[in-house]
Amino acid sequence: LLDMSPPSSVSSSGSRARSPLRPSRRPPPPRQRLLHWLVGEALYGRLSHFEHSLIFGLFWCLLASLIFTTSKSCLQLDGVCSEERERRIFYEEEIERLRRELRELQAIAESPPRRRADGLA
Repeated sequence: LLDMSPPSSVSSSGSRARSPLRPSRRPPPPRQRLLHWLVGEALYGRLSHFEHSLIFGLFWCLLASLIFTTSKSCLQLDGVCSEERERRIFYEEEIERLRRELRELQAIAESPPRRRADGLA
């Protein structure tokens, strides 16, 4: 009734059977990898399943609100991004004006002093 022969390494279908001494090592699921990344290995082992679920849910809520806020502020035509663009253009124009004034002042400082008509310096 019982087969006492040693286990063969080839199954009846011709493929290699897994060795019972070496369990297959699958990578952890994405949720577990994310939680490891969020809380670290030491803290991950001490938290309960409920706490894992709570952290996971909070992470996705924060991520969703970040995406919503970013898209809302940047996709509006009169939103923050257009204001920032206008501010940047104004500052670039101001920088160019100040550079022109500095070049003019440097040119004046490097030019030889002019003599006054009355002979005084």
